[in-house]
Formats: sequence, C-alpha cells, structure tokens
Amino acid sequence: MRDRIGVDLLNPGQVFACLGIAEILDVLCGPVEGGFVGAGDEVEFVVDAEAASAPPIDIVVDFLRNATVTTEAPSGSALSTAGWGVATSVRGDDVFPFREPDSLATLPAIVSAPFQGELRSIRVESWGDDRTHGRDNVKFWAGAQGKAGAAFLVDQLAGIRQAPRDLGRTFLNFGIPQPGSLRFDWRRDTISINSGFAINSHKDKIISVGYPFVEALALFGISHGRPRMFDGKLHYRYGVMTTTESLWPLSMLRMGLGAPETSLPIRVFDMILDWPGQKDQARCIVEAREVNQSKEM
Repeated sequence: MRDRIGVDLLNPGQVFACLGIAEILDVLCGPVEGGFVGAGDEVEFVVDAEAASAPPIDIVVDFLRNATVTTEAPSGSALSTAGWGVATSVRGDDVFPFREPDSLATLPAIVSAPFQGELRSIRVESWGDDRTHGRDNVKFWAGAQGKAGAAFLVDQLAGIRQAPRDLGRTFLNFGIPQPGSLRFDWRRDTISINSGFAINSHKDKIISVGYPFVEALALFGISHGRPRMFDGKLHYRYGVMTTTESLWPLSMLRMGLGAPETSLPIRVFDMILDWPGQKDQARCIVEAREVNQSKEM
C-alpha cells in the first residue's frame, strides 16, 4: 500500500523523519520502498509497504502513540536509567551493539508497542556509535545532568500523544511548548548571540515550541543511514533519493542520506550547525541549503 506526506527538504529533521517512517515500517510490515517526489519546495515523501493492512503512515503514527521505552545494559553492568523513569534490563549474554558505555545516557532504547495482536520492538541506539570507528552518531543534544537519550525520546513520545488525532498528513508541523529536545528540528532552537537574548534566562515567560513527531521519527531515521560530517562538527551533508514513478528500496534511501557522489538521481544539501550554549556541548541546526540538484529519474 502506498502513502505520502509533504516534506520540507530544507528542514533536515523532516528528511530524517521520512527515513524514520520507512525504518519503522520495515520492522512492522516487511520490505519498504520510498522516494522523494516533486521539485523545488513542492516535495512529498512517498512510501510503499506492500504488506501493510492500513495506510502505512497511519501505522507508524499509531505505533508512536502507543509506544513505551525501556533501555538495555550490558551483562554485569550496574548502569540504569530508572532514575529518569525508564526501566532498564540487563543482557544475559556478552552481545552488545557497541563498547560498554561510560554513562547511562548512552544505553540503547527499546521502543515497543502492540501491532497486529503482538508486542513489537524497535531498537534505537545511534547515540552509542563512536566516530573513531568511522560512524558519526549525529548526536546534537547534550544530556542535562546526565539525562539519558532514552529519556529524551520518552519526552517526544509524550508530546506525540498530546497531538490531535485529526492532523492527517500535517503532523510534521505539529508543535508544542518543550523545554528540551533532540535538536533535529531547527524551528525550535535559537543562538543567543543572534537573537539578542538567552531564552534560558526567561524560562518563566518563554518556552520554545518543539516538534515531537519530527524529533522522534528523526531518531529512527538515523538508525542506519546518516548524514555525512563534511567539514568539522558544524557542517554536515545529507541527500534525498528522488524519483517520479519507481521507488527506491530502503537500503538506497539510507545510502542517499549520506550524500554520496553518484550518478543516481539525488538532491544534496549542506546542513550548518552552531553552538546554542557552550562550545563542544549541544549543537543546533541553523541553516540548510541545496548544493546541487541532479536530473530526476
């Protein structure tokens, strides 16, 4: 079954969120195809899950609305996110997706929800990847007082549950006041030196508006494909696989996100970040601009 949603390609978080839709469907429904259709600012992400028994994007939204989050610790580890309200289980074997973390903030999240009569789970663990091994974790947020990545995800899922059920295909633009975020959607963040004041100094009067569907889905979207760090921590590149009719398998959508040099139809964008506070802590997206546009397939 084919479905589609409008996307702003100059909002990197929305692009990552589209990949997140495909990643969740791949786990729940089996093989998925997708692609970005349209030109200029009029672009839609089209996704096709052949085995879906309902509109694919509705399946994803329902999964997020009903999801709960736990974390997983390595065998023998005392790390736990219970202090952040997220239960932790300890593995009974020596298998783990990355080297044993130094902090509870890095424990992998297990996102679970009922689907077709059974509990289905999807792992979220990109924040544990290590750039020294060639895979940037694309972690733009900083954990306040050691806040776990899983706890930030719980906040976004709580925001999703506040959304009206009649949003249709506009949910990527659903915003609510949020004191913190994963910093994938640039519409929430500000740079104090640019805005002329620090929002954190006016917490009693000003709360930034965040976009929980974008934030949560973007985290799923970078599970496998990643934007490419291009020139230091404040410059990335990302790409979208374009099409007019035939869709791409998920593996190609993941590949395209890394903005490779290829003769395939792809649009490539620069993503510029800055430090909203202290250098080398949280980063936020401040600009995205297209660097090339290939011919459509």
